[in-house]
Amino acid sequence: MGDIQNLNMYAYCANNPVMNVDENGYLPSWLKIALIAIAVITVVAVTIATCGATSIAGTVVITGAINIVAQTATVAIAQRNYSKSEGDNSDEIREDVFDAVADSIDEIVLKTAWKKGTFASGTWAATSLVPSISASIQTAAIADASFISTFVKGGIVAYTKSPAVSLAQGFAYGFSAYYVSSTILCFFDEGYAYSQAEQYGWNPR
Repeated sequence: MGDIQNLNMYAYCANNPVMNVDENGYLPSWLKIALIAIAVITVVAVTIATCGATSIAGTVVITGAINIVAQTATVAIAQRNYSKSEGDNSDEIREDVFDAVADSIDEIVLKTAWKKGTFASGTWAATSLVPSISASIQTAAIADASFISTFVKGGIVAYTKSPAVSLAQGFAYGFSAYYVSSTILCFFDEGYAYSQAEQYGWNPR
């Protein structure tokens, strides 16, 4: 093991043993939340920069991020209300909220990713992008490569502007609007906040 004097005895609490604790040996709640937030922001930024905000991929990541934020906020509101009802002080309430969000966020992110993946693949298949472009390329096989390249790009642009895609994107943003409005309602209805948060994996702290 070596000389114990050479070890950082406070690494478990980020060198702040007065303010931080690590009761179970896992990442601090705030750090877990921060890492997931950074990952989500990175995915959104890269996807928008690569595919554009109005593409299917852009719609998926933007609405997914909105849904994750709304659902974690719902869990935070429910836990804050519960901790206040238990008579906790402000420090205890803050700690409970961080812990509750950290416990629920894995399920929230995984469920959101699954739903958005299903949405993207379903939209793609429903509009039959690949078969239509493939058939058209075969028809234009006698044309030169530059024409085919231009044709494919044009087909993709037409796909992203098709009515079916616009309708699917409208549904995606509609569901996000529902999650946001649901979160806002949680501020005014404690019982509703509890029932919604439980759907997202919340367990009262």
